Amino acid sequence: MLPPSVLNDLIGVVDAEANRARVAARGAVIRIIGCLLAALLFIGAASVLAVGGYRELAASYDDLTAAAVVAAGFLSLGAIVLAVVLLVANRRARRRAEAQAAIARAALSGDVVRMVSGFQSLGLPPLMIGAGAVLAGIVAGYSTKQRSGTADG
Repeated sequence: MLPPSVLNDLIGVVDAEANRARVAARGAVIRIIGCLLAALLFIGAASVLAVGGYRELAASYDDLTAAAVVAAGFLSLGAIVLAVVLLVANRRARRRAEAQAAIARAALSGDVVRMVSGFQSLGLPPLMIGAGAVLAGIVAGYSTKQRSGTADG
């Protein structure tokens, strides 16, 4: 049996992770709805702008030239947006990876040492102490995976 302090710590970790997952899911749903609404508004505005630009250019030039100018404008804008998104996504991924590594180191050094010392205080054989260390590693890995958002898809 685990010492009460270690058991309470494990229960606290599980409760905190469950609460964090609920909050993260709620935030993800709100962000998805907001992004979809913004995308729909952007598509509508871009369509009106494209039609207006095409009609203005078609009045001065032939239809093919007007269509080429509007298409080149959208391709240029798309390339700029893609470059910005890739820069921001890579920066966020790097920061997230660094944070995950720090969390894993902190969880491993704190939880494993405390759990193993709890097992030693009970006078358990080394095999049971090893099993406790494996359990602490699984808990630390699961909590790190949950913090990074990889377990929820």
